[in-house]
Amino acid sequence: MSRPCLNATLLDFMDRELDRVEDARVLEIGGGYSTAWFRDRALEVVTLEDDEQWAERIGVEPRQWWQAMPHLVSTGESFDLVLVDGVGDRDSCAELGWTLVKRGGVLIYDDAQRSRLASCVFGGTEFPPDDRDVEEAHKAGRIAKVWRKV
Repeated sequence: MSRPCLNATLLDFMDRELDRVEDARVLEIGGGYSTAWFRDRALEVVTLEDDEQWAERIGVEPRQWWQAMPHLVSTGESFDLVLVDGVGDRDSCAELGWTLVKRGGVLIYDDAQRSRLASCVFGGTEFPPDDRDVEEAHKAGRIAKVWRKV
């Protein structure tokens, strides 16, 4: 697999974040090249990917976020890092995902510029692309936004 389709500044942040947490648990909403990247860095990775062909390609069971996330909430699951990327109703995923973030953990919303949550009341840190991001998609105003639960 290739490098995750996330900007280099964000990848650096996620690398430091996962190094900081022993036995990190990651919830990835929308799987992709980041799935293998997370598996190399976290104790457990739960990937919610509803496209059956893509799920097979990245080596996960296809799961619908709108079914899986309420179940994760109701069973008291929690994660050190929640990444929202590549699904249809990303705002709802982010809102539910926030309830699954452990205290001290982070919610990462890739392509936040497309969301009503981008300027949300609970703030957040922006991770715009930098010179290491050579793909045109990363130069086209894509912003990842990160919120830490305190």
